[in-house]
Amino acid sequence: DGDHVVLDHDEGLDMTDANHLELSAWVYPYDLDGNQFVVMKGDYGWGMYLKGNQVAYASEYSLSQHPVSNGTLTAETWSHIQVSVETGVGYTFHINGEDAGTVLDDDAGIPLGDFGSNDCYENELDCDEFYVARMGAGCDCNHFEGVLDNITVRAGANNTTMEERLRLDFPEGEGGETWDASDDRMASIEGADWVMPDGSIVAQAVQLFPGEEYELE
Repeated sequence: DGDHVVLDHDEGLDMTDANHLELSAWVYPYDLDGNQFVVMKGDYGWGMYLKGNQVAYASEYSLSQHPVSNGTLTAETWSHIQVSVETGVGYTFHINGEDAGTVLDDDAGIPLGDFGSNDCYENELDCDEFYVARMGAGCDCNHFEGVLDNITVRAGANNTTMEERLRLDFPEGEGGETWDASDDRMASIEGADWVMPDGSIVAQAVQLFPGEEYELE
């Protein structure tokens, strides 16, 4: 239904010098129909999504060319998914900590997200934001239908320099903003609801003391 989270670009999300990338998240899909993006950077940049009941990595513009896992997920169940990328070597998938397949590819890469879609080009937009639950800046489509948590991005020039670039744990429980684990970045929540791990809507309680009033927004 178009709900998503968006975070402005900064140098921590610039993968120009990265040869290794690791994306992970806890996902609770309501169904396993079609393509459901967990994250995507910019305009057709690097990202991770569900392709039916498999995990896929956004390696280029064409979805049909994206590497996918051998392992599968189950709907209405929490699963931890991860994809690791090594440029010029390939992609490795994990589901719930178990090996879910490796795709060897001499052209394996980390697209920066500067494809130049018509909407971005014609409207002179940067389209370099980091999106959660949507297929990036260039396509308001393929939204994730379900619950997401603990989204992590790690990257480095090699295995020894891998570091956490972003982690979204959604600790707030209310409001239209969420902050990453460093408390330095704020992401905007566009339409999505705060929910409990079982998918039920969060009901915020406010403690009142004698003589105090609280106005509902």
